Amino acid sequence: MGLKDFFMRLVLLLMLTAFVVKASAQKKPRPYRCGFTPDSFKGVRHNYENYAVLFGCKPGERIASVGAQSGAVEMGISCFTDSLRWTLQDTNAMCLNADQLAKVKAHFQSLKGDSIQSSFEIVIGTEAQTNLPVNTFDRIILSNVFHELTAPDSTMRQLHAAMNQNAVLVISEAFARKPGERRKPCNHRKTDRTVFLQSMTRWGFQPVSETMDGNRHMSVLQFKKTTP
Repeated sequence: MGLKDFFMRLVLLLMLTAFVVKASAQKKPRPYRCGFTPDSFKGVRHNYENYAVLFGCKPGERIASVGAQSGAVEMGISCFTDSLRWTLQDTNAMCLNADQLAKVKAHFQSLKGDSIQSSFEIVIGTEAQTNLPVNTFDRIILSNVFHELTAPDSTMRQLHAAMNQNAVLVISEAFARKPGERRKPCNHRKTDRTVFLQSMTRWGFQPVSETMDGNRHMSVLQFKKTTP
């Protein structure tokens, strides 16, 4: 290799290195570990108006969100509805803890340009135990979570017990359009809608409504208890 070729390759290497360093410097770090991470209030509003508004959360309600990750979806809802009393439940204490929740709240308040007027409690459960108190909640939400339950029979009976008698259970889920269909990127098998509704009846729930989200990806179903 001649001297001219050597210097040409060296210049190209230096230019590539400078580009990579610049790109790395421009990439913003995540403000918190897990879940939905909008970079503008426009993104918060889009997620709420096209999806989370269908959960029907009302001021003053005591609401449990099961599988809440970092609480970002719930914080987004609280940007538009005040005085919600959230219990955020998850099995992963690395995603859901006081430090991470404070970072989520700070991020959303920064995007909103105002404070968030809802309260938040944290409950860490296991795959077998939700650790939610009984006869407590006005609304329980499973946002894109049902397909991940490893013990759905036990979990749904615990959620039934955690609801007060007039409570609403909200489940958003992308149902299978053909047998054996898999979700991306988690590769979980998609839920069969007929089997799902039969199971909900067995667990003591009656469907009240079903709506497709604004992106036409998720069914959002609301249920009432049929048994005490």
